[in-house]
Amino acid sequence: MPRSRREKSSSVSSAAAPIVNGSMPPPSPPSSSMRSSPVATRRKAPSVSKAAVPGQISPPKSAHAPEKPSVSRFVLAAVVSLVAEGIGQEAASIYNTGELARISKRDVNWFEIGALVTWKMTLLAICWFGGFDAVDVASLNALLETPKFVLLHYFYLISSLELVTKSTISILAKALPFYMLRPLSAPHTTASAGRPTAKLRNRSIINDPITTFAISATAALTYAVTLQLAFSYFLPSFLITHFSPLPSLEWAYNVVATFPTLLMWLAPAGIASTQLLFRPSEGAASSSNAATGANSIALTHSHFDPSTASFAQHVHHNVWGWYTSRQKELIGRTFLLGVLLLTETVVHLCGEIQGVELVGAAGYASTWLAGAITLGMVMDWVGRPSD
Repeated sequence: MPRSRREKSSSVSSAAAPIVNGSMPPPSPPSSSMRSSPVATRRKAPSVSKAAVPGQISPPKSAHAPEKPSVSRFVLAAVVSLVAEGIGQEAASIYNTGELARISKRDVNWFEIGALVTWKMTLLAICWFGGFDAVDVASLNALLETPKFVLLHYFYLISSLELVTKSTISILAKALPFYMLRPLSAPHTTASAGRPTAKLRNRSIINDPITTFAISATAALTYAVTLQLAFSYFLPSFLITHFSPLPSLEWAYNVVATFPTLLMWLAPAGIASTQLLFRPSEGAASSSNAATGANSIALTHSHFDPSTASFAQHVHHNVWGWYTSRQKELIGRTFLLGVLLLTETVVHLCGEIQGVELVGAAGYASTWLAGAITLGMVMDWVGRPSD
């Protein structure tokens, strides 16, 4: 029914009355149509923050976030490594004296060549899919070259210059693609102005030069003492039996007199052991500590409840779970180093040097395996106060 003229005029006058009297009416609440407007809803949506939701905390972003290994990039790394090593060794053969050719196998068949190439690809795959960076790869291969260097230099009387050249080319060729395709991990980086680094447990210990020198010297001394004990008891007779012909055993009986020289040649192995074993294990709990602020021991035991755990969980905890994250990293890397030392030494001595028996190569490699295990226990003892 239409409103009368009197009702319209009275409503207008009543609405204008507060303005005439000098007062403003209180703001009217928004209508239901405005509250339900999709436009208003869309305007308010961006102001909602996920951080305000209880129980949802975004994890801290690391400057060195681990990248997922790619198969295609691994193939590229393998090709670059093989080509670089082939070119390097071919160039070095022009200037060396050919001493290695004198003791190398002459009747190498295609099976042995295939086994050597397959082992090189396997080693690169272990490093690539194991998350190693260029420093890890260079350190690992420096340690794998050391047993061959000691045997060929002291017992086959190969010049140190030729051996150092060959080993350096092999190490650089394997580390080069990792340096090109993968950033360095947090334990192998140093904080500097203008360059962000990931949070790292015990960074002050890892980057301390005195600590690095002491650990490297301890590692070199551990290998040297292990070799001296082996040559003092069983290794000379073992070598003369399973390595034929062996040009000289003089060094084995004068190992005490030549101990300082041996320690000098093992210094690179000590530095490599520090980079491969000590630094990554000391900084193993960086990401967890950054997120929770807890130490490694508390973090290790926080997920195990003896009252509710199953039998399998009890076994896992008693065998592996009770170790700290530093010890787990150290055990894993020491185990890998020992297996690769044993395999690399046996494959290359049997596949490249004439007159080497499988038993002899395995026995000689086991000496270095014992040195790696001993070094792992020493580094666990050294790093235990940091837990």
